[in-house]
Amino acid sequence: NAIAPAVTRTEMTQEILDRAEGELRLDDYTDRTPLGRIAETEEQADVVAFLASRRAAYVTGQIVAVDGGWLASDGFLTHGEAQG
Repeated sequence: NAIAPAVTRTEMTQEILDRAEGELRLDDYTDRTPLGRIAETEEQADVVAFLASRRAAYVTGQIVAVDGGWLASDGFLTHGEAQG
């Protein structure tokens, strides 16, 4: 099993996003994520912990998207469009 994480707030990504221009701006990610924000590290870690636990004993060979809905929306809708 594995996770497919989206952009996640870390010291490294925050530095990159703070100084980025154009396509790498934070707003570009949050506007195109149905949840309207980037992930926190704990949110990614919680899914990893679940997959490593006994509660996921029957889950096998899966890649779990932990992406705030990005994959489900193809990343083409802005947050406002996804909200309807």
